[in-house]
Amino acid sequence: MKAVIILNGAMNRGKSSTLKALISLLLQEYNAEVVEKRQSDHVTGNFWDYAREDGFVILRFDEIQIGIITAGDPSYTQTTKTLCHHCRDKNCDIIVAASRTWGSVYNTLVEFARENKSLVVETQPIHLRDSDNDTSKYLFDIFNKIEAEALCKTMKSLKS
Repeated sequence: MKAVIILNGAMNRGKSSTLKALISLLLQEYNAEVVEKRQSDHVTGNFWDYAREDGFVILRFDEIQIGIITAGDPSYTQTTKTLCHHCRDKNCDIIVAASRTWGSVYNTLVEFARENKSLVVETQPIHLRDSDNDTSKYLFDIFNKIEAEALCKTMKSLKS
């Protein structure tokens, strides 16, 4: 089943961090193959350090082709639209994208899913309030990994 998974939330709530944890998990534990990667700011670029910057990657694991868009700020609306169409053209089964809870990026993702008869799944990262101490940073990393694992299971169940 074709699907768009929207990881939504307010600004600075861990959307991009969760998606970067997902990329890391897929590469390290699921031996995902990198089909393509780009920085979101430069759609034609070839290099991207996913751990530090927002960007875009297409990965393949367990017979699933996934496009992941980590940038969800309103300034990325046109880039998000372009990348969704690129994912469709590259035969991605699932697109996973960061978005605010409403607004132009969110509307772009929902409209793309509707136009392409794709299921929309929405989720939010686990958020810690007042996360400036070492314990909070440790928990933040654990929560990102938990959410990444849940997203992997969700994608596998959507494909079966």
